[in-house]
Amino acid sequence: MLDPEHLAEVFTTLIDNSLSYRVAPIVTVVVLTTSEVERDVLASYQLGASGYLTKPIDYESLFAAIRGIEEYWFAIVRRPGVS
Repeated sequence: MLDPEHLAEVFTTLIDNSLSYRVAPIVTVVVLTTSEVERDVLASYQLGASGYLTKPIDYESLFAAIRGIEEYWFAIVRRPGVS
């Protein structure tokens, strides 16, 4: 879970590290949090998040959400430079 006050620092560090080490041509950041506050959603997207998901409270729903994220980003979405 990301602390909203440190969200910008986390994104900046992640992107800087990816660019400096050439880890991937595109950085995908999905925020998984308990916050349903609209300003947190907006701030995440303004900082470059690719998605924002409010974490379900029960494990079954959480794992279903994670499987959905995995399916979307690794099986459905097509990104340049990634086979």
